[in-house]
Amino acid sequence: MKVTYGSLKGHVAGLLERVAHLESEVAALRAAASANRHIGLVDFVTVRAFMFTDDLAYRQAPEEQKRAALTDHRPVPVGRCTPEEVFASPKSSALDILMAHYWRQNLDFTYFDVGAQYCSSSVFAARLIEACGKPNRVVAFEPGVASQLAPFNIAINHQSARIAFERMAVGADEFPALLFGEAGHTENNRIVNRVPASEAVSMLVPCTSIDAYIAARGIEGGLILKIDTQGGEYEVVEGMRQTMATRLTTFLAEFTPWALETRVNPAEWLRSLLADNHVLDTNIHTNLAFGSAAGITADRAAQFVETIAGSEHKYTDLAVIPKRLPESAALVERLSG
Repeated sequence: MKVTYGSLKGHVAGLLERVAHLESEVAALRAAASANRHIGLVDFVTVRAFMFTDDLAYRQAPEEQKRAALTDHRPVPVGRCTPEEVFASPKSSALDILMAHYWRQNLDFTYFDVGAQYCSSSVFAARLIEACGKPNRVVAFEPGVASQLAPFNIAINHQSARIAFERMAVGADEFPALLFGEAGHTENNRIVNRVPASEAVSMLVPCTSIDAYIAARGIEGGLILKIDTQGGEYEVVEGMRQTMATRLTTFLAEFTPWALETRVNPAEWLRSLLADNHVLDTNIHTNLAFGSAAGITADRAAQFVETIAGSEHKYTDLAVIPKRLPESAALVERLSG
C-alpha cells in the first residue's frame, strides 16, 4: 500500500486526537479517585468550616484562612445587635435585612437554607439570630457530597441548638431523586440538567417539598429561604406554592435562565412570581443594568432574562418579597439601596 504524505498526516492527527482523549479520561479518573478524600479547615474568623481540599470552595479560600486542623474548640464570641441596627447597616447582606425586617414587624419565621453545601451560610444566619437575641430556628438542606461534612461544621461552630440539618434534596414533591455532579464542585451537585459526559458523582437521595416538610414537622409562622439549587429553583418554588399562598414566604433564589429553560420559560416564571410578589435583582454584578431600584416588572421580564443570559456570569440572585408582607415597600426600598 502506498503511503502518501497526506495519509500519514491524517494518521498522525488521528493518533494525536486519541491521545488527547485518553489524557482527558485519565485526568477525569484521577480526579474521581482522589475526590472527597482529603479534608481541610477554613477559618472565616467568625465561622469555621471543614471542606474537601479538592473542592472549588476550598481552592478559592484565601491561603491565610486555611488551617491544618481545628486546634481551638472554644466558640467564637457573638456580639450583640438590634434588628434596627442590622436593617440600617450598610454591611448587612440581603438575608440579614430580610430577617431584620421580620423582627421589626414582630413576625415569626423559620429560616430554610436550601442548598446549604458546607452549612457556612446556615451558621452565619444562626449567629445573627443569636446576636439579636431571637429564638428563630434554621433548617439546612444539603443532599450532596458536602453533606458528609456539614453536620460537623454546625457542631464546631456551636450552633446545633439552632440549626437542624437535613441530608435531603428539595423539589416539587416527596420522591427519591437522582443527584449528580462533577468532582471538585460540590456547589454544582444538582437534580436537574444532567450532563453524563462530565459527571463524576451520582447517587439517589431522599427529596421533599417545602409544603410537605413544614406539614410533617408542624412548622408554624412565616418562612425566609435561601434557595441555591443549581437550576432547580423552579421545582423548589413549585413545591411550596401552598405555603406561599397561606403564610408569609420571602426568599432569595439564584436565577440562571439557561438552567431553568430546560423545564420552564424563565420570563413566564418571573411573571408568575410578580403576580403576588415584588422581585428584585440583588446581585451587584447585574442589577446596575436595571438602575438603582433593581426592580423587575412584568413588562420587562423578557428583557431582564435576556440581560442576565448575556451577562458575564449568566446568573443573578433574586429577592422575592410578598406584596402582603407588612411594610413591604420599606423593605423593597432598603434592599434597593
